[in-house]
Amino acid sequence: MVNDSDKKETVVTSEEDAAINSTLPHKHHEIQVNKLSEASKKSMSARLIVALIAVPLALLGICLGEYVYAAMIFVFAVLATHEIIRAPQSIERKFSVMVNVFSYIMMVLLVFWIFASNNIVRYVLNSSEYYFSIYEGFNIPMVSLSAFAVCMVFFFATVLFNKTFSIQDAFYFISMLFVVSVGFQSLLFLRYYPITNAIRVSNDVLSNPWYMYGESATFLIYFGLGTLGCDAGAYFIGIFFGKHHMAPVVSPKKTWEGFIGGVVISAILTMTFAFVLSATGHEILNIINLDHWYYVVILSLLMPVASTFGDLLFSSVKRGFKIKDFGKAFGAHGGVLDRLDSVLITAILVSLVIPLFEGIEKLAVA
Repeated sequence: MVNDSDKKETVVTSEEDAAINSTLPHKHHEIQVNKLSEASKKSMSARLIVALIAVPLALLGICLGEYVYAAMIFVFAVLATHEIIRAPQSIERKFSVMVNVFSYIMMVLLVFWIFASNNIVRYVLNSSEYYFSIYEGFNIPMVSLSAFAVCMVFFFATVLFNKTFSIQDAFYFISMLFVVSVGFQSLLFLRYYPITNAIRVSNDVLSNPWYMYGESATFLIYFGLGTLGCDAGAYFIGIFFGKHHMAPVVSPKKTWEGFIGGVVISAILTMTFAFVLSATGHEILNIINLDHWYYVVILSLLMPVASTFGDLLFSSVKRGFKIKDFGKAFGAHGGVLDRLDSVLITAILVSLVIPLFEGIEKLAVA
């Protein structure tokens, strides 16, 4: 995620900081460090406190995996749906209960239908040896076209029969439910795919606690370093050194200095993590290792760029509705979508790129 200061769009430097820095003499060829106001210092402290609590809990859920991780994604998906519903509303304008309930149902269906689909296929193909599995068949995130069609029909029909629900509202709900649900399903893929990949060789990994709760989680941890490393790097580089605005229309407080700092720090963290694990015999995936260093470099550079795009994309939605945050689930960090905006977009990219890389490798071998 690439926030130059924080997800609440408080920046690089606060307005007070900018005023202070504008009065300072600037010497050529010298790096000027921004002065921080008390408000910026308090914001930084609040963010660090929330991170110190949230990160260990997230790591626990990631390592435990299986149904614990699925339950964590379920909670986040429900909270994100609440924020999607809440964003366009005001005191004078409220959506109907039917719109709200339908949105929650569609989010859950779009995220988790992949498990039902994979198990139905496996049962039909071999009913005598069938057992329920959240891993087998999860080779790539997939969208249920039937569910998506129902989603479109419902919201467009609502436009026809509800005078307070506009065509803009319909497109907003359809697009947000689609992007966010695919993002959450991609996060499931990142955790379960290493196991899906391993059981193609042998089911023995299912009874190996070290692999199930340790090695199989390294792919998602690698991904987390790419997005959160970018977020942290952009925040600190931006707040101390940011001076050139990156996207003033969408997010006026983000800077190019923060973006570059986020990309560099993220790439260093992810490449180091992947190469060290590979060198010690614990490669993340069979294409994320020293032998395939070029894939590691490409992916490590793509993640922070996608993270920045995701951040700006969701910031544009907030700008459109003139809101500061989607929610307050994480206190100083904002809501679920404020925290996971760039994570969701980057997860979609990585989930598509990994099967592409594997396809290229198969063609090369053939």
